[in-house]
Amino acid sequence: MLQLALKQAATKLLVVVQLLLGEVPERHIFRDQHLRLSLQPYLQLTQAVLAGDLAKFSSVLEIYSDKFMKEGTLTLINRLRHNVIKTGIKSVALSYSRISLADVAEKLQ
Repeated sequence: MLQLALKQAATKLLVVVQLLLGEVPERHIFRDQHLRLSLQPYLQLTQAVLAGDLAKFSSVLEIYSDKFMKEGTLTLINRLRHNVIKTGIKSVALSYSRISLADVAEKLQ
């Protein structure tokens, strides 16, 4: 039992640190039958960060903030907000980069 608790705590920290480093946690981590339930909030967090969805990130943070605080990951998770915003901006920039400057110039005239 202690071994499982240690594995859960280490995996939670691993997921958060990987997200902070801009890496994507492997999917199989979230599918492990012993970890699935305890990692559910971290899966939702991962999905919000990867999508650049600040509303979903804030929602997950609001719902699970007590759990994150109890587990000692809340301070690290708060730092992820920057990554969510950065991913969202990249998404918007990518969308606008597909518009040619000729089309923009034409619309402005």
